[in-house]
Amino acid sequence: MFAEATAGGRVAAKVALAHTTARLVAAEAGADCAFVSGSITAGLGNETSDADVFVVLTRGSASRASRQVVVGHDRVDIEYTTPDELESLVERLLGLSIDRSNVTRYPSESDLDTLVRLRYAEPAVSSLWLEAFRERLSRHDEAVRRLVIGRWGVMVNSELEDLTGMVLSEDLDGARLVAGKAATFAAKAVAAAAGDVYVGTKWVYSQLRRSAPADFPMTAFQDCVRGRWADVDPWRGASTLWNLAQTCMAVAWTVGWHTTDISRWPTWIPGDIGLHRVPTLMPMRLLDTVVLNHELHRQVTVAPEMALVWSLCNGLSARNVVDVVQPLRAIAPEYASLDEERCHDILVQLEQHRLVVTGERPALELLPC
Repeated sequence: MFAEATAGGRVAAKVALAHTTARLVAAEAGADCAFVSGSITAGLGNETSDADVFVVLTRGSASRASRQVVVGHDRVDIEYTTPDELESLVERLLGLSIDRSNVTRYPSESDLDTLVRLRYAEPAVSSLWLEAFRERLSRHDEAVRRLVIGRWGVMVNSELEDLTGMVLSEDLDGARLVAGKAATFAAKAVAAAAGDVYVGTKWVYSQLRRSAPADFPMTAFQDCVRGRWADVDPWRGASTLWNLAQTCMAVAWTVGWHTTDISRWPTWIPGDIGLHRVPTLMPMRLLDTVVLNHELHRQVTVAPEMALVWSLCNGLSARNVVDVVQPLRAIAPEYASLDEERCHDILVQLEQHRLVVTGERPALELLPC
């Protein structure tokens, strides 16, 4: 208890120091405003975290190089920007429309990180422009959350493609490394779906503990990150990892697309016998459709209502799938039509198109492309 209180006091001191530094540097630069951001303002920092200060220069000012100052045992990173740069970044990212032609072109991690830091910013030197800018950005929380989910989704797909090659070549050390990243990125998508959008991956455990639903499979996630999945049967273990990543992205792209209340998701742990999603397919939300993607092998575009039913096929019987869909219909108009008859029709279509299989949970390597 004492250690936790001491750590909390040190982080608070870092925030206070960053505010003081921001005011001094802004005055030195003749800047209109400045703000503090980073992990320490997102509730994730610790005793060794750096403080981040953004100094917003007046329009037309010459650019300045970023720098770092050290005060005692604390570092403060200072970045200079302008209203034009920030407004351009926000307009470009929030105006991004993802469709089949640019599904992998989500914002770079750097751009997305800056956007998210703006969301977690604390003004140190305010101005009418900064107040208006922050108020305008606050109206786009849903768009920011969806962009963050999308970025993690692209990265999960990339890592899982590498994972298959690693397991096939029996490079289990490499496979463990790749699997850990895939699980981390998928869990970050869950945190973002819950509204916890901070980008840094090292905070994933802290974010899950404070934002993920109580029934999130934390032990399974830890096993995937730590490489335990490969200790006995690598193929079976890879299947478990793939299912976890697939479930995380399914939650983020269906329930999490519309609401941060992802505690409404009913099926985190796969059942052994029932209806199962084809494990090689990963969902990716577009404007008004969802792509079920097996990289370089198969892509199937489905309506959001079909994607939700598919997502819930995680070892449940057809009756149970229909039952757990019903409370989710009120989340969004695109799910409202999923009465019992419609759900049964969709389940028939999913089986006909080999998007789900019935019986025991399928082994990853036995499924056709």
